[in-house]
Amino acid sequence: MKQQTIPEIQAMIMNMDNDEMNSLIETIRFRRKQLSSEAKKKFKVGDKVYFVSRKVGKIYGTVEKINRKNILVDQTNGMQSWNVSPTFLTLDK
Repeated sequence: MKQQTIPEIQAMIMNMDNDEMNSLIETIRFRRKQLSSEAKKKFKVGDKVYFVSRKVGKIYGTVEKINRKNILVDQTNGMQSWNVSPTFLTLDK
């Protein structure tokens, strides 16, 4: 999406009534589900992946299970498992 359209969209949102806002929110939720589903298709059990934690930094692991919404990642050192949204995961090369 072009950066110049963001301010235009923000201005339009500021002029919406409650019903229009509710419709927009539902559209955003639907699109997020689509993006998550598309991202989930990129992974399979056994893939080496990583994600970035605010507290720890990059966390490397292996895909253990693909759930309906999240992916279970077993940390490389075997100390912990994480339920991570597929949109936050990156394949480790």
